[in-house]
Amino acid sequence: MTRLEYNSLIPSRFLIVSSHLLVLLTVFWSREENIKACLELSYSDENYKRKDTEFLVGVSLALIFLLTEIIGFFGGMSTYCQSQALFSIVTHSLGTIAMSYFIADSWDCDLFWWIFCFSSVMPGITEIVIIMQVLGMNKYT
Repeated sequence: MTRLEYNSLIPSRFLIVSSHLLVLLTVFWSREENIKACLELSYSDENYKRKDTEFLVGVSLALIFLLTEIIGFFGGMSTYCQSQALFSIVTHSLGTIAMSYFIADSWDCDLFWWIFCFSSVMPGITEIVIIMQVLGMNKYT
C-alpha cells in the first residue's frame, strides 16, 4: 500500500469502530422493541425477562469484544497492522449497517446473534490473537 492509503486506514478504522460502538449503545438503550419482536403477541413476563436477559448478554459480550479491540487499537498493538485494520473496517461497517436496520425495523432477536458473530466475535478474536502475540514477543525481549 502507498503511504496515503496506509495512513487512511487508521482514521477509517477509528471512525468505523466508534460508529459501531454508538450503534451498540443505541441497541442497548432501545432494546424493548426488538425484544417484543422476538415474542409472540401474548407473552408472559417470564418470557420477556428471559429474552431481555439473553439480549443483554449478547449486547454486553459485543461491547466487551469491541472494547478489547479499542484497547488493542489505542494501545498500539494493532494500530499499524494493515490486515487487522482492513478486516476490522469491513466487519464493523457491515455490522453497523446491519445493527442500524436491526434498530429501525425491529428485527427478531435471533438475527442479532448472526450479526454479533460476524461483526463482534470475529474481529474481537483476531484482535485478542494480535494482543497475545505482541505481549508474547515483549516477554522475551
